[in-house]
Amino acid sequence: MFMYIYFKLTPIFISLVFKSKIANRIYLGGVIGLISVVVILFPDLNQLTSEFIIGIVMALIGTIITSIGDVLSLYNNNTNPVLANTIGMLSAVLFLVIYTGFKSYSYTLPQEPNFWFGLLYLAILSSFLAWLFYLKLISNIGPLKVGIWLRCFQQ
Repeated sequence: MFMYIYFKLTPIFISLVFKSKIANRIYLGGVIGLISVVVILFPDLNQLTSEFIIGIVMALIGTIITSIGDVLSLYNNNTNPVLANTIGMLSAVLFLVIYTGFKSYSYTLPQEPNFWFGLLYLAILSSFLAWLFYLKLISNIGPLKVGIWLRCFQQ
């Protein structure tokens, strides 16, 4: 759901920053898609906990920030994707550490090697490299076409 919102927000922010016109079918597709997500989730809305709602709000804020970051990367054509990716990942980790500190959550780090191998795989391959390739794709074909291209590979 959040990737769908992200793919719709980025072209809208690009049109605002670069003062370009977006076809009405993009807006219509976005509205129809959001309505379909609401229809699918509507039966479960009364069973949501406050923690789940906080998670949804944080995910939405993260989606909006990511979309704005993509537009700013496009605006500054000479942005180094590795630097932008590193700053984004570190700021997200810093935010989560501060948030969990304020909430007084306690957590322990597992000692199992499988956990650390999995964490490294998710952090390096699935997150950092995938996002780096995504930023390179934006710089090569443009953000409007990226949303369409990525939709082809989602299941």
